[in-house]
Amino acid sequence: MLFFSKMIGHYGKAESLEVIRQHRHELAAVLVEPVQSRLLNLAPKEFLHELRALTHSEDIILIFDEVIMGFRAAPGGAQEYFGIEADIATYGKAVGGGMAIGVVAGKARYMDRIDGGTWNYGDESYPETEPTYFAGTFCKHPLAMSAAKAVLLHIKEQGGALQAKLNDSTAQLAQALNHYFQTEGIMLRADQFSSIFRIEFQSMFSELYLPIEMDLLFYLLIHKGVYVWEGRVCFLSAAHTDEDIERIITVVKESVEELRSVGYFPSKTSPKPVAQKKNALIP
Repeated sequence: MLFFSKMIGHYGKAESLEVIRQHRHELAAVLVEPVQSRLLNLAPKEFLHELRALTHSEDIILIFDEVIMGFRAAPGGAQEYFGIEADIATYGKAVGGGMAIGVVAGKARYMDRIDGGTWNYGDESYPETEPTYFAGTFCKHPLAMSAAKAVLLHIKEQGGALQAKLNDSTAQLAQALNHYFQTEGIMLRADQFSSIFRIEFQSMFSELYLPIEMDLLFYLLIHKGVYVWEGRVCFLSAAHTDEDIERIITVVKESVEELRSVGYFPSKTSPKPVAQKKNALIP
């Protein structure tokens, strides 16, 4: 199986398609995260369509990893957003409304080998394909299954309105943060795709910062009541209000200003590393 990652640096580029062509007889599947959670400003629609055409012509399984992205971009997930039908797709806690759950979905050609195919209780139907045994701590957990059904029905009933509102709110949040960063000459940016956002260094200036600066920023956000997951990827949900979003923007600004007051995050007009400040106390 071939995986694409940010570290490889070839995702979205024609050269990676050529690699697949060269190794097509060795590949059973290609697994991609359509929009990578650590690279939110790259949504390569044309590349994904070319990848789908190539894997289809070579009878290579195309797997969409949507464990983080979930159904944020559209009710049908990345497949609907990009207009692409993958062979298999994986989903995570977004399906269960935060409950511990993992979902592998796909075409009958592949999934029948797991569950035996379509059949019903109470009639003469039965699994016509020999199933493969699989199990796990949370497999088919009643509470997680009930939560997943409720979430999926709600997404279906909303018909895209849920995603549209969340995505618009997240875009406005990112725009507000980026306006602040640019106005103040702070070498940060807020990347955003659908209802996911991430605060990053501006790449051309990244060598001027030490990792401790970003850690201090996130720790200060948590101290002020805005939790940031250790993976540093942030999400808006339907539970967030307009007041919550304004609070997030305010707290980010306050935290950056407090760090600047003790020597961190210098503006573009004074781009010097602040390694000597690493033991400074945050008021």
